[in-house]
Amino acid sequence: EHVYVTGAPFAPVDLRDWITVFERDAGTGQITLVESLIEDGTDSQGNPIEGLAEPAWITVSPDGQHVYTAAESDDAVAVFARDEDTGVLTFVEAVDEDGTDGQGNVINGLVSPQSVTISPDGRHLATGADDGNVRIWDAGTGAQLLSLEGHSGLIWDVAFDPAGARLLSVCEGGTLNIWNVARLIEVMPPARLPISFSE
Repeated sequence: EHVYVTGAPFAPVDLRDWITVFERDAGTGQITLVESLIEDGTDSQGNPIEGLAEPAWITVSPDGQHVYTAAESDDAVAVFARDEDTGVLTFVEAVDEDGTDGQGNVINGLVSPQSVTISPDGRHLATGADDGNVRIWDAGTGAQLLSLEGHSGLIWDVAFDPAGARLLSVCEGGTLNIWNVARLIEVMPPARLPISFSE
């Protein structure tokens, strides 16, 4: 069992751009430091780390193999491979605003991401940003599939239901939206078009 903690945007500057990994004793709850990773530092394999400037959110994939962070100041989602035995993270990539996805498309919609989650089947990533929009991404290619409008403020949290059919999002004003993403993705046209749905 492992615990992953990010630095807070409101923390002192030298404490903002971190992920700290702890091992947790299931019997006592006691935690022990495993490692800390910092923006512009390196992981245990010597890989340079990007996409960690003011991480606002962190999540572990349902299969336990990856960790994702939403980095507010980098306009990015950073991806790490996770060693399931030790909890140690290896930097994979940072997907950022105006970068390109795995298909060469320019990425739009990652300005100040505040939250990130992954669907139970690992196929879709959802982000919430301070523009009030929720976006659904293909976890394999990084391509944006949907942009969901319906909030009037910063998105604090996004979460898939256990079946992955619905996505819940909550904004700073306290509004909770429930999106039928399984239906929306199923009826999505094959071309990448600007689409906005609300329920």
